Amino acid sequence: GDWSSDVCSSDLAVLAGIALPQYLRTVARARHAEGWQMLGTLRSAISRYYAEHATIPTAADFVAMDIQDPNDNSATAFPNAKFSYDIAGGGGSTFDFTLTALPRSAECPGCATLAIDMNGVRVTLSQT
Repeated sequence: GDWSSDVCSSDLAVLAGIALPQYLRTVARARHAEGWQMLGTLRSAISRYYAEHATIPTAADFVAMDIQDPNDNSATAFPNAKFSYDIAGGGGSTFDFTLTALPRSAECPGCATLAIDMNGVRVTLSQT
């Protein structure tokens, strides 16, 4: 082979080795932003629900909270949802809960499990 094409190929390999991981981190951050946004929306809806009913709803009560069920990944709701959502502590009368966003592995490779508590404290639990 021509030495110039060998040099060019190795330069491209080095650039790809640098650029690809950065691109994947950027994509994961964008997907996590979607999860954090929905967790914030759910946290607000739970606070309103609790103010009216004096109980923490369960994940089955998403529709009763006057929001579209974020776990409905049908074509009319959230067809490309990256996460499924759950409420820990739901069903109780004490204002104490944690919301989790669990990555749907096929739609969100490299995503982490996200959590937010009733005070808005965010935690990244695990990477898939």
